[in-house]
Amino acid sequence: MQETNTQASTINASSIEPLLSSIPSLEKKAYGPDISPQEEELLNEQVFIYEDNIIYYREAPIITTYQLNVYKKKIDELAKKIESFYVIVDLTHAAPPGPNERYFLKDFFSTYKGLKHLSVFTNKNFILGIAAKFVIRSFGKEFSVHKTFNQALKKIYQLKNEEESRRNR
Repeated sequence: MQETNTQASTINASSIEPLLSSIPSLEKKAYGPDISPQEEELLNEQVFIYEDNIIYYREAPIITTYQLNVYKKKIDELAKKIESFYVIVDLTHAAPPGPNERYFLKDFFSTYKGLKHLSVFTNKNFILGIAAKFVIRSFGKEFSVHKTFNQALKKIYQLKNEEESRRNR
């Protein structure tokens, strides 16, 4: 438990930058079934284990059901390795999803029994934050919306600490 407290207090603005800069960014285009194998691999690289049981999920600039299906397969693969998990959702480059994508997202995230919390960040995009709350509320999962990665990660550490405290009672 002490280690997690230390982690939460030592988060700084550059903690994610080296990691994200090593992952190629997605083009602002709709990724569909006609994408190349390289583009599909690029989509897969947007979802990964950040640490322990925290999955990092960087949303595409233009959300499509095909792209979401690629992400779901990746989360399925990662979730097999961990009993319960948290997800940090990076919406810093994403546009709000359309109705088909909202429906897919609801189905997508509501199926994970081991998902403890979605911690979303929008990089100070107020409108996107409101849209995210609207969409995520329908998932039936615990969530929080933040301006920065550091705030999103700190929330997860807080929840992990609370869970650890309850177990140790």
